[in-house]
Amino acid sequence: MKHPVIAIAHAFSRRNAGDGLLLDLTLERIRRAGISLARCRLIALDPESFQEEAGRLESVRHSPGEPWGRLSRRLIPAGGNVLGAVASLPHPPRLAFSATPRALTDVGAIVGIGGGYLKADRWRASMGLALNHLPSLLLAARLDVPSVYLPQTVGPLRGPVGNLTRRLVSRVDHVFVRDPESATEVQTGHVSLAPDLAVLHLADSWPTPPPMLSRSRQARPVIAPRPLPRPAPYEQRLHTLAQLLDDPLYAVQSRGLEGRSDEAFISRLDARSSGALSTLLQHHTGGVVVSVRLHGALQALLAGRPAIHLSYDRKGTAAFRALGLDRFVHDAWTFAPGTVQEQVRHLQAHPAEQHRTISQRIPDLQRLSREVQRRIDEVLAPVL
Repeated sequence: MKHPVIAIAHAFSRRNAGDGLLLDLTLERIRRAGISLARCRLIALDPESFQEEAGRLESVRHSPGEPWGRLSRRLIPAGGNVLGAVASLPHPPRLAFSATPRALTDVGAIVGIGGGYLKADRWRASMGLALNHLPSLLLAARLDVPSVYLPQTVGPLRGPVGNLTRRLVSRVDHVFVRDPESATEVQTGHVSLAPDLAVLHLADSWPTPPPMLSRSRQARPVIAPRPLPRPAPYEQRLHTLAQLLDDPLYAVQSRGLEGRSDEAFISRLDARSSGALSTLLQHHTGGVVVSVRLHGALQALLAGRPAIHLSYDRKGTAAFRALGLDRFVHDAWTFAPGTVQEQVRHLQAHPAEQHRTISQRIPDLQRLSREVQRRIDEVLAPVL
């Protein structure tokens, strides 16, 4: 008898290293639940970037939508148009079954990958949620199969898209959220607080590689920036920070189209990329990492490197709070370059400090990791 397929929904793109890391950690959680990866079907906005997974998974399918924020024919449901899709939001069946491929309709369980894609505050975010993620969420809510969404940052959920999202999320069997504000947005009893999967992975793999005690004192610091909306104050502060740090390295975490490419953004800062952050970490190039992308900072910590996070979303504050590193996370638009420079110098002189701080949080984080796995096992037990 053939085992039912497990659909992994809401994947984005392997070109973004953070999204690739979240997929890897999601697959590991499913494997730990006793399910073969050969039964897993990945539903991704950029399936071409996940071709390495195609050989070990049941299949990699295209989710409706455009991964890099362009309007295209993929965003237009059959027989309609973009405005028509948004107008149909109060009528979920029409949106779901006109816009969603059959990739989710023959599965035995749905796992929503962790992340921050359930957000509807401004027009652009609402449109992206409606066209890229609501179809998958709708089927997860409506199909009579087990469903679990791994640690999310949810909201703000405003307007008709936000209201519909809230109703649909309440129908998912269990939702993990990364912060209390997200739990308030969801407004369902099937929700638990849990740190980002990368934070839990850091705890489960402890002790991580030891901090680079000697190299961190001499190595050039690394800045891993990314484009953000309202760029003026943010870019000005990055320029000042780079001057204060005196010739830092610049690392790339996401390679997308120009509007979302870290490499293009680094060029806009009149700087030159030193390559992918993962490569710099692997080859022990550079010292303290200052990352605007959360998973860049977490990957640095996983590699035993001191890290500072310039956060543009509450997920960053929640992750660093869980690790006991609250003072090393700053608002990306308002951070004081001089303060960040002082912290870089401090961590260069005391590279083991963060390692000691995280060590104190490990028992609690490992307990949370076990609880997350227990809940995943429970939800997926009917399809073992």
